[in-house]
Amino acid sequence: CVLRSGSRLSGRLLDASGRPLARHAVLAWRADFSLRHVEEQAGAASWEVLTDAEGRYAFPHLPPGRLKVMPAPDGKAGALRMLTVPAEDRPVEGVDFRQTDGVPLDLKVLDAKGAALENACVEAYPSGALTDPYSVDLYAVGFSDAKGLCRLPGLPPGEKVDLVVSHPERAWAFLRGLEVPAEGVVPGWSLDAVLQEGQACVGRVAPVRAEHLGPALLEEGFVLALGPGVSKTRVRGDGSFAFERLVPGDYEVFLTVGNRRMAGIAVTVRAGASTAWRIPLARPLPCVLAPER
Repeated sequence: CVLRSGSRLSGRLLDASGRPLARHAVLAWRADFSLRHVEEQAGAASWEVLTDAEGRYAFPHLPPGRLKVMPAPDGKAGALRMLTVPAEDRPVEGVDFRQTDGVPLDLKVLDAKGAALENACVEAYPSGALTDPYSVDLYAVGFSDAKGLCRLPGLPPGEKVDLVVSHPERAWAFLRGLEVPAEGVVPGWSLDAVLQEGQACVGRVAPVRAEHLGPALLEEGFVLALGPGVSKTRVRGDGSFAFERLVPGDYEVFLTVGNRRMAGIAVTVRAGASTAWRIPLARPLPCVLAPER
């Protein structure tokens, strides 16, 4: 993606000892895209640069709006940054990263019949922070191989993580509150994730007043489902939305606009049962969203 105008974003990448990491890729992409979406769309709405001999990197031209920035995964624990690029072509400096050692997670991704699933995406987030899988920092990301095996790079020892496991042809799995063993106690830990076919579900955002469905909803409105699985879908112009695959079970389904949670409901997904969910919207949406601070 070639841009001729925009803001410059720069920073530095260091290893666990504080030494610069040279010739290492740093990635940036639109905040409403997952890393899987970026991979599948062959770089759409994403950018990549390399660090120099001093570990410094710079994106010369990035568009205004919310972006994610992170070093390319290489088996070390490293943060993901969510930031807002200003519209005034002002430089954004000091976006630094320092990679650390941690505890690896070995995961095997299976279908409902126990067969290995290739090319499943596994993302690890801070436990309890997952209200929008495209808006919170993640600890690590990885993809399963032909045997369904995936190794996430070092995770923070002693912390709890939530895992989102996704696949293009299956419902997403959501594994909550997994405790990472203390560093040096267990060299690695493993578990299996089973992805099912999933159930199609539809609904509508129902405003008290028609004017509540404003431009912000069309530009940045998403509905998120959190339960045994996790999924996110965009709101259509008439307020309707649809999920292609959800694992049966109890869910919290809510509307987000930008980084704001606006309204939600509790639902139960049953295999083979139709849905007509209604998310009541009792207040107008902001026409202009304040940038992140």
